[in-house]
Amino acid sequence: MRDNAPALEFRDVSMRYDEGRAVMHQVNFTLERGTFTYIRGRSGAGKSTLLKLAYHGLEPTAGHILVFGEDLRRLPRARLPQFRRNIGVVYQDFRLLGHLTALQNVAMPLHVAGVKSTQLRADVKELLDWVGLSDKASQLPVTLSGGEKQRLAIARAVITKPKLLLADEPTGNVDDKMAMKLMYLFEELHKMGTTILMVTHNDGLVERFPHPQLMLEDGYVHAV
Repeated sequence: MRDNAPALEFRDVSMRYDEGRAVMHQVNFTLERGTFTYIRGRSGAGKSTLLKLAYHGLEPTAGHILVFGEDLRRLPRARLPQFRRNIGVVYQDFRLLGHLTALQNVAMPLHVAGVKSTQLRADVKELLDWVGLSDKASQLPVTLSGGEKQRLAIARAVITKPKLLLADEPTGNVDDKMAMKLMYLFEELHKMGTTILMVTHNDGLVERFPHPQLMLEDGYVHAV
């Protein structure tokens, strides 16, 4: 990572799926470090695709994506796993590990980072309590509701206090009370320096927690 480089840059990024449908046309935007930005747009506009491009889950058809100054298309494959440890991702489909308990799912990024087991367990238990899952710590994901899986996925994404957090509708499967609590968690991460890019359709949360917005429309991104 390059010192003082923006957290995320899209430079003339275009994306077209194999069937020929264009999702993005020469998209350009920059997120400075420590910012909190919403991505808005109608369903099917390509917001989830944009997040996948940002963590190199997809390869753009054209253009360049830089994360902390590193061009993802030029980053050696061997360096990608280490690089991704700086990025937390909340997926719409959760992507929890079915054979691991709730506690083990959240602990996995800390294990990979080499955190000592005693500190790891304390940090995970504290975060599970914050998201209301302390009583589910020993349960497998299959036994959890959609909202509980969502909260577990968020806990796993933020446990390492990532430098960049990409969140795809993180409050979409929880009630209003829990949505507020999760937003306070994101706000605390933001205050600690995490750059956040969040997809949401929740107008109420955007009004309650105002931050800059990017609108994705007809394959183009513009500031709101």
